[in-house]
Amino acid sequence: MRETRKYLLNAAALVLPSLAFSALVVFILHAAIPRFKEYESKRIESLSKETSDSLKKGGIESDFVWEYGKGVIEGDEKFAALFPKSMMWKQWQPREGTKRAEKMWGYLELEGTKNILGGGQRIIWARDKKLVRGKICEIGELNYALLFWLAGGGAIFIVVGLSLFAALKLVIYSKSRDEFMMATAHDLNMPLMGLRFTIGKNDDEAKNLCERIFRLAENIREFMHMGGRKIFKLAEVDLFKAYLEAYKIFELDFQDVYDGKDVEVSGDKELVVKADETALVQIFWNILANELKYASQYGKVKVEIKKYEKLAHIAISDEGPGMTKHEMRLAFRRYWRGAKGFSKGGFGIGLCVARQFAVGMGGGLCAKPSKEGGTTFCLTLPLANAAKI
Repeated sequence: MRETRKYLLNAAALVLPSLAFSALVVFILHAAIPRFKEYESKRIESLSKETSDSLKKGGIESDFVWEYGKGVIEGDEKFAALFPKSMMWKQWQPREGTKRAEKMWGYLELEGTKNILGGGQRIIWARDKKLVRGKICEIGELNYALLFWLAGGGAIFIVVGLSLFAALKLVIYSKSRDEFMMATAHDLNMPLMGLRFTIGKNDDEAKNLCERIFRLAENIREFMHMGGRKIFKLAEVDLFKAYLEAYKIFELDFQDVYDGKDVEVSGDKELVVKADETALVQIFWNILANELKYASQYGKVKVEIKKYEKLAHIAISDEGPGMTKHEMRLAFRRYWRGAKGFSKGGFGIGLCVARQFAVGMGGGLCAKPSKEGGTTFCLTLPLANAAKI
């Protein structure tokens, strides 16, 4: 269920910007269309007035002439049916000049000629004393409401459609990737278990190598289970002992880097914490693997254990190249890998798993700059006897 929610959240993150864009387009159209309609109405009115003025001055030829009390005296017979001699001046629907003949003009829409874009035919007329001169004109009026909604709707359809397609591809890719990693981790377990029993008892280096591969497979498996609920078996755990168990796997590697010396551990080595022992070892394993990969070649890695109120604080510091504040935030995200490591391997899930485990056991894990200029990973866990303190 939580995995499904994760996929849906990722898809929503892709779709939300397109929905915001759609809302913005609708808002702009809602505000702009009335203004454009008003502008278009004024433009058509102005063109009609210019045409009527030309009719009065004889600048353009009229299609018909109508005389008060006589009807159409020049022009096609169809106009006689439209404008009978019984018509009164107010029936011409004048735009202005009802009292002054020389200013009277107007227009009449011809029914059945209007098209979907708003244009059509209208008869524009102008009065000269008792005569009316009229002409049929094509009016290129634009239906801005329709045009804008078609354009805006098309843009919204394309943007939302592409976002939904991208979200679908992301969900499919994420699911297939997770299923592949889960299957890989599962398939590695069986041969690794067999390999454990075939290694000689005194071959510590081979044992450590096998254990590291096994832990890596376990890391992947646990990471893929993070989408669901992991049940931690909390018990009293010797903190330093759990650290040593994880460190044992990397002991030879750190000794190779530090001339046969181990990583220095200081502080209270007698602390007992309330934790899941297997998960705690995995946290130390992931942090130490990260230190070996990114910082060990630059200088010493140090571990400090101390008690503060009801918590055990473990600080693992290095003298490496350090991380920016942005990188420290990214370090605990899934699949993120730093660019300064000596090895380009890994899936970028170790620190993510470590933090999830720490939080799941009532503690926490964060990164901050170290005094030596590198990075310090700060792990906190509740003490076993915290209730008594």
